[in-house]
Amino acid sequence: MSSAPAVDGSMDDAGHVDRRLGLARGRHHHTWLATLDEMRRQGQDVEGLALLLECIEAAEQEARAGSVPPTPTYTRRAAVILRRWRDLDAEVSLLERWTAAFPADADDPRVLDVRLARARRLRDARSRSRPRSASRV
Repeated sequence: MSSAPAVDGSMDDAGHVDRRLGLARGRHHHTWLATLDEMRRQGQDVEGLALLLECIEAAEQEARAGSVPPTPTYTRRAAVILRRWRDLDAEVSLLERWTAAFPADADDPRVLDVRLARARRLRDARSRSRPRSASRV
């Protein structure tokens, strides 16, 4: 058996995931954690969210190739930023994306399900409390 990457770029003959799938901005998504930590400390939410979304995509591609759940780290951090911005629709959408990327046969608990349920409740409560015809001044 050869250990060269498969033609489709997903897995080699030995069953190893092709690391190109885990790249965000040319680096493996895990190598961005220190940078993301620094962005969080510096309050660089806009830049941090952009990088987090790229890391989420890279982690999802890698997870699909290996039939494993994507890491929740980036999704959780992005959800925190979106909650801080009170963008509950985007937070729910992001968390639902992570849930949809989770393989049905995976044994791991869905660690973001609690956060998703809470975000849905907050979003729904907000939409019920807003009069539809009222305009903001």
